Amino acid sequence: MVYVVKVDQDTCNGDGACADNCPNQVFDMVNGKSQPTRADDCVGCMTCVSVCPTGAVTVTEL
Repeated sequence: MVYVVKVDQDTCNGDGACADNCPNQVFDMVNGKSQPTRADDCVGCMTCVSVCPTGAVTVTEL
């Protein structure tokens, strides 16, 4: 499966919950915001989506 991981930079509050909880370390914090820098490593577990307090993270299956 291939997953597309996106973070809405306007909605992201920079708390790092997605980066802290992702089992595959897909996210890095860049300039106080989350970036899916290793999106190719996403396995679609949706942990990032469930822990994001602002709903900024989306994961869609291709």
